[in-house]
Amino acid sequence: MRANIKPINILFRNDDPCALSNPAHERRYLEIFAKYGIPQVVSVIPFMSEDPHNARGTKFHALSENKAMVGLLREFSGKGLIEIAQHGTTHQTNQLHPSSPIAALYPPYPGLGSSWLPFVPVHPEKGYSEFGGLDEDFVRQELRRGRDYLNKILEKNITTFTFPWSTPDINTLTALKKEGFKTALCGGRDIYNVRGLMTLYNGREDIFEFAHELSDGRLNGPVLYHVVLHSWMLKDNNLNELDKLLSNLANDKRVGFVTLNSLQQGAADFPMARTADHMVRRLSRVASKHLGTPMRLPQYYRFKIKYYGKELLKSGLVVLIFEKIGLTRFWVISSMLFLLFASLEIARVKGVSLWGLIGLIGSGCVFLGLSVYKVKNWISAGNQGLNKEGRQDYLTVSAKAFRDPQNKPAVAAFFRLFEKLPHPSDEDREKYLQFKYYHSARPWEALNELAQGYARRGLYSLAHMCYAESLLRGPRQEEVFRQIQQVKKLVAVKKLNLSDNTCAISVIVCTNRAPVEFKACLKSILAQVFRDFEIIVLNNRGPNEIQDVIESMADPRIVYKRIDEELGIPKIRNAAVQWAKGRYVAYLDDDDAFYPDHLETLYNAAQRGKYRFVYAKTKGVLGNLKDGIFHAQKTIFNWGDGFDRERFALNSTMGNCAVLHERSLFCDVGLFNDELIVAEEEDFYLRCAAAMDLKHVDKNSSEYRIKDNNSVVVNAIRNHFQGAIVRRFHAAFRGELANLKYHAARGDKREAQKSLDQIRARYLQGWFKSSFVLDELRPLVKYCGDKDLLRMVVSDSSRLYKTEVSMTYGREVMKSGK
Repeated sequence: MRANIKPINILFRNDDPCALSNPAHERRYLEIFAKYGIPQVVSVIPFMSEDPHNARGTKFHALSENKAMVGLLREFSGKGLIEIAQHGTTHQTNQLHPSSPIAALYPPYPGLGSSWLPFVPVHPEKGYSEFGGLDEDFVRQELRRGRDYLNKILEKNITTFTFPWSTPDINTLTALKKEGFKTALCGGRDIYNVRGLMTLYNGREDIFEFAHELSDGRLNGPVLYHVVLHSWMLKDNNLNELDKLLSNLANDKRVGFVTLNSLQQGAADFPMARTADHMVRRLSRVASKHLGTPMRLPQYYRFKIKYYGKELLKSGLVVLIFEKIGLTRFWVISSMLFLLFASLEIARVKGVSLWGLIGLIGSGCVFLGLSVYKVKNWISAGNQGLNKEGRQDYLTVSAKAFRDPQNKPAVAAFFRLFEKLPHPSDEDREKYLQFKYYHSARPWEALNELAQGYARRGLYSLAHMCYAESLLRGPRQEEVFRQIQQVKKLVAVKKLNLSDNTCAISVIVCTNRAPVEFKACLKSILAQVFRDFEIIVLNNRGPNEIQDVIESMADPRIVYKRIDEELGIPKIRNAAVQWAKGRYVAYLDDDDAFYPDHLETLYNAAQRGKYRFVYAKTKGVLGNLKDGIFHAQKTIFNWGDGFDRERFALNSTMGNCAVLHERSLFCDVGLFNDELIVAEEEDFYLRCAAAMDLKHVDKNSSEYRIKDNNSVVVNAIRNHFQGAIVRRFHAAFRGELANLKYHAARGDKREAQKSLDQIRARYLQGWFKSSFVLDELRPLVKYCGDKDLLRMVVSDSSRLYKTEVSMTYGREVMKSGK
């Protein structure tokens, strides 16, 4: 490469030609490059998935279906104008992450009639991956299947692989090497090296921005650019711009065009630059975590070893300072050395008396001794965990992460500081694992540790939910399956012994708030048009003034109880239910409010239709407290959609203050799950919804007040996690789907059939249906050979896909943080 090296060297790459490509459009694109004699790598998808973002998609299009596209690739390859690479095998993700709401809706691939399905990446900070984390034998089999197919229909020996979404992982790179591939084209998200496999990173897609930098003279060569294009995204006006750009590049004497073959067979310039670049980026990634902002590196390879030496020194110094000696110690040592050398220089230049020199040396020794003592203390503190400043930083960072679990820099900072804690509290450890569930490529590991902790504390229901979710995510876990059987025996659903009804409605209020805020809540209940109710107030370790507020109301319908033990909301509500005397039960948190017609609206709806469970809409109001009084700022949502069991397991769409139900339901489906800190209402509602239809009243009748100090805002990670685990547990047939998947993975068809029989019975009774469950269920039903159920599942899947694209999964609620 040395003989032909230019100041600017470019390797062009075009991704995604496949069976769904438009041959006429692709020919026009290729002819533009051919006109100027510019080579490029064309990354071809062997079997295009109709929905690349759906890990369980089963409809694919083989390249041979598009004979014109096959002929076009053969034609240009035969003329030596393009090099062909294999672009994945099906170009689909290997796993969905359905625990979060829809992240984005993408336009359809040209040729498809429907939008791609909503998706969330497995590893958000790394992007998507077709093979990452999968079994090596399976990966090698799929790589071989795609390569052999392309070799046959294109009559080429393909030795280059391009990663879908440019996301590599070390296992897939190793598999590529074992399968005889020579080159892997990747993105810059991760830096790996496999001996004997040439990996090319730093691909950039902003070709027109690149041209702008080139025309401005900002590039300092000699450099190599790896430019990625997607021809199917280029419209007619884009192709015209591309034509002009390539014309300018072809006539620019500074610019040269390289091929993969020239890089593989060239002199040492590129391999040396590539190796140095990978080292710099790997070290800079670590350094960037400490700096809080990423170290900026160019999207190209430099052929200047001096440049890489400087960058390695800079990033290496950052890592040394932060990871080895600490920033504070670094500055102390630097200051000591500066003072010592400054003193010696002054003594040498100016000259000092003997006593002056002795004094200077003595002072230096004292300073040095004190500094060494201080450094030892810092080192000791560092060995024990975070020092005082570090602990304060941890509290600040953790509070930010707990409030906003999607804030990746805050979560990364929380991980870094948490791992330095010598003795983290159980609560912090629990939240750490909940973050791991969302941000790890192997979420089942965090779930298993959480489940073990819950089981040790006697929280067997929560342990069961976590183990079930873990087995669903990673079905080849024999120990987890055994643990599920053990904890299931210990899960007890507590039910109510029903007493006589002496009034129509019991309104339950749990409080520990300031008296002024509680008083506003209580007034909204007493102002109801409907009058036949009682109010059960439970003061859970709140101020004694709560009783004074109640006595000032002088209303005999108020029943007051004080609980000095820290029980948690579910246990307190269960206690209140035991004391209730109403036929129906309603709820109001001490910082929310009923509108005057709330109880009347719900009671009349229940009586007219003989419904056992009714709920209205809730207005979500953002505001703040001033002198204990809530001041509304704006309405941010109206919460409460019509009842749809097929959506209910993904989003219950109701506020607790909007509910009215028969007290006898606690006898049928059980009381609140007192192991849950949050989402206990949702768990109860899902049990009710599995047994009957719920009635929705399309009217705002209560107000949900949102403030910065709301517990669900301060601990959003806990709220999101427990809500997701509860919803997914109920949707997936209360853990039975995980058992079915486990038996199928083991090849135990007899036990799989037993689990399927239980699922089939619930399915026919109208169990919750959602796309993620049906996607999991479809291949398992096929495995068991149940053709009738398979037809129902396929039919329901098709119908749900059309509706779930537009669903928001409670987006307004999540925006509010509540």
